[in-house]
Amino acid sequence: MASNKGDIITDWLVQNEQIFSDSADFLAFNSYLISEFSVAQATEEKALIKRYALLRWLEFHKQGFVCIEIEDILDSNAKMRELYHQIGGPTWDKEALIQVLSDLSFTSGFESFEMEDGRLYMKRHLSFENEIVNWLENVDYSLNSFLPNRSISELTSNEYIDWIAQEFSDLGALKKQVLAHLFSMQFLIVTGGPGTGKTFTLERIMKAYQRWHPELKIQLAAPTGKAAKRMNECIESSLLDVYGEAKTIHRMLGARHDGRFSKGVKNRLIFDVVIIDEASMIDIDLFIQIVRALKDGAQLILVGDRFQLDSVEAGNILGDLCTHQPEENKASYSVFELETNYRQESNSSIPALSEAIKGGDWEICRSLLLSDEFVDVEWWGFNPDERAEREAIKKRVIEFGKHGFTAVNQQVDALSEDEDEGVGKEMELESLGSYSLLGAVRRGWLGVETINALVDTQLRSEILGASKNSDNVNGPWYLGRPIMIRENDAGKELFNGDMGICSSLDPVCISFDTVQEGQKKSVNGSSNGVEAGIKLGGKEYPASSLPSYELGYASTIHKSQGSEYDHVCVILSSVDSLLQTRELLYTAVTRARKKVTIVATEEQLKKAVSTTKMRRSGLQSKLQ
Repeated sequence: MASNKGDIITDWLVQNEQIFSDSADFLAFNSYLISEFSVAQATEEKALIKRYALLRWLEFHKQGFVCIEIEDILDSNAKMRELYHQIGGPTWDKEALIQVLSDLSFTSGFESFEMEDGRLYMKRHLSFENEIVNWLENVDYSLNSFLPNRSISELTSNEYIDWIAQEFSDLGALKKQVLAHLFSMQFLIVTGGPGTGKTFTLERIMKAYQRWHPELKIQLAAPTGKAAKRMNECIESSLLDVYGEAKTIHRMLGARHDGRFSKGVKNRLIFDVVIIDEASMIDIDLFIQIVRALKDGAQLILVGDRFQLDSVEAGNILGDLCTHQPEENKASYSVFELETNYRQESNSSIPALSEAIKGGDWEICRSLLLSDEFVDVEWWGFNPDERAEREAIKKRVIEFGKHGFTAVNQQVDALSEDEDEGVGKEMELESLGSYSLLGAVRRGWLGVETINALVDTQLRSEILGASKNSDNVNGPWYLGRPIMIRENDAGKELFNGDMGICSSLDPVCISFDTVQEGQKKSVNGSSNGVEAGIKLGGKEYPASSLPSYELGYASTIHKSQGSEYDHVCVILSSVDSLLQTRELLYTAVTRARKKVTIVATEEQLKKAVSTTKMRRSGLQSKLQ
């Protein structure tokens, strides 16, 4: 290994700040490493190698990786390739590098990182991963283990299977199989794409427990307030009356202001069954808290789409667990993957497009999007170097953003006219939810923030221009102006991702949707949404009293998880972004019920379809 003098790493980071969008984080982490190694030793050969390896770890960690492998450090084509060559990277031997990194203790004795089987971890994540593996290995997978271990009278198998066949005659074979195994497995996963009936199956699980074991306590939960709220909207109110409404996982675990949880090893949850929806959003730090808080023998059921976007923080728990292939004759948990899509019409090409994206097949994606035969998928391509084309795309995006507003605003105007007659202030939000602009990035000329500002400015200008006076606006506000909540406020029952619209100008008030009694649901699980029950006016607050919010004409694809719309317009940045992956595009496209429009250059669309974000972890290999 080459000998180096001077602080090559710090010099390189300072000179190449433009390479990283968050260069300050890398400089700060580098300074931390220098202080931990001690300034005197930080530029020694082995310390330089360790610092370089840990800076590479930080680069991957920011993308949600639990660990990195030696091959990632030895990648000469990486963003830090110039630095890699400066400190002699091409001369490094894999075994020698592993030996150098086997000692990651610092001068202060603080041990933050550790190597295991050629993978570099933050020490706590390695501990979490091994604890999860230990939990999975100790779950009782023996036949009929779950309920008999609770001293609950055992069902006659044939009697139960006959009941499933009679009670749920409309269910497909795989959904019936989920129910058939329900009382004999302590841990199971139900996964599948949008419209495959995951929530519908979840309801049948609850009905089976209500019929055969009503004494058991069940808790519904989801990673976000928006996802928990959607569970409550999609599940029959009679079941929620029995088992209670879904909560966020943080609320279920008793999250404190200091980031800790009141529920854990010393204070377990009381529930016999915990069912978590949108499980793809669960990161490794949160999953370990769930595992620790489960009471002995409690059943855990995860529900979600393993091909959707990963959690914001580190880990791909659902994906890792779903791809686990146990050895033959080795007891393990079950993964039930639902495949039949009931959301779109049989002649819809949206499922074919989403499958092509999921499989990374660019040629099929391109063919579907360019074909005149398929009217429910379209592609607005453009040349970002041509100003006229950029302006034309912006104009089309703005017009799309105005669709939902126009219909909602007509209803707001009608309600305002009827107020004196005592008409209730309720309004269908269907038109607002029918059109959705979903962006990959927040900033840039095609970023969510820019698009929101452009649509907002044009609408306000049109409203002022069409009015004889300014009574229809109050500062930036006008009737029907949509916003999205950015942080949770449990006291107001408002959560990150909730949509509201301006319903009053004097004073400025914002109304949010609620689900009314008598909501209609599909019969066979073809759509878990409410057909005609979402009204505006259930909750109304002065704008000044709201938690942090932003305009709601366009939102990030991350924020759209768990939602569905009639027509989705997916916008990819015209410049390279690590965010634009196959998983991101799949998540956006599968939000649509009736039509998908993709706004992207051919280069960026092809890159998104071809780029998969396979997060590193050791979980899969440890489960073999």
